[in-house]
Amino acid sequence: SIIPQFVSNGYVHDHAFSHVGPRAASLRDELSGHGARFVVCFLDEHSADDQRTGFSHAMRAENYRYLLDKLLVDPTLGLIFKPKKAATLRQRLGPVCDLLDAALATGRCYIYQGGPTATQALPCEASAGADVTIGILSGSTAALECALSGAQTVLVDRERVTYHPLYALGQGRVVFPDWDGLWAALSVSAETTLN
Repeated sequence: SIIPQFVSNGYVHDHAFSHVGPRAASLRDELSGHGARFVVCFLDEHSADDQRTGFSHAMRAENYRYLLDKLLVDPTLGLIFKPKKAATLRQRLGPVCDLLDAALATGRCYIYQGGPTATQALPCEASAGADVTIGILSGSTAALECALSGAQTVLVDRERVTYHPLYALGQGRVVFPDWDGLWAALSVSAETTLN
């Protein structure tokens, strides 16, 4: 094209929203077949070797630890993990991999994998199989895609980026400063969903 500039209007992957349903439903059926009645999708937003250049592996691994601990004590909980870089997930999780393996053995936990670095599946596919999607505020692009696709989406802000514009949507409603507050809100949502 001889046009020197292009302006993008809308979300570039919105064409996928209507195509991910069958695969997401199949995954949901698989998790439900192992007892999952309330399914949470988590988007990890990656981590860095050097915490001076990004969020450390240890900090991100704690997000996984929190969710995996919840799954291992609640036989009705299902988890879908959509790591930004699945190829390095186990390396980044370190000792938390033991919990991950225990969770995978329940049949109520699934990790999107594949691809040389990033997974082939879009975040909207992962969220379509869940009751709620959790993203990280400091890297919220994937969570925004899920929200645009119609998925119930919330954000955790352990890094305390309180100046972020998404706080205007409501702390304790959309953005939660810690896992315990977010989980308390999800527990209410889960009870409503299950009843």
